[in-house]
Amino acid sequence: MKTIPNLKFAVTFSDRPNTVETVKSLLVLCLDSVPMPSSDNPQGGFTYAIMRARNKVFDALDKVKDGDKIVLEDADFETAKKAVADRRWMKIHQDLTKFADLFGA
Repeated sequence: MKTIPNLKFAVTFSDRPNTVETVKSLLVLCLDSVPMPSSDNPQGGFTYAIMRARNKVFDALDKVKDGDKIVLEDADFETAKKAVADRRWMKIHQDLTKFADLFGA
């Protein structure tokens, strides 16, 4: 079981100008991003197994409010960690690296 604080970040995105980004909101962006090719998924993209695994993380995130902690089973944390590591950003910001550090990415 892993517990991650749902911190707020100062990073902003032009397509989400009025959004206060949190660990939860950034993790949702990562989970919605297409996975990079890997040895177990050479073409990349969402396989049904990846969809099912990420949906379990989404289910855990549904209950999280600002200031709460995100609690993930070990397998769900590994799914989140992979999604965070696979995410590519269109800007550089120190809060994005702080976010990645929470997942060992």
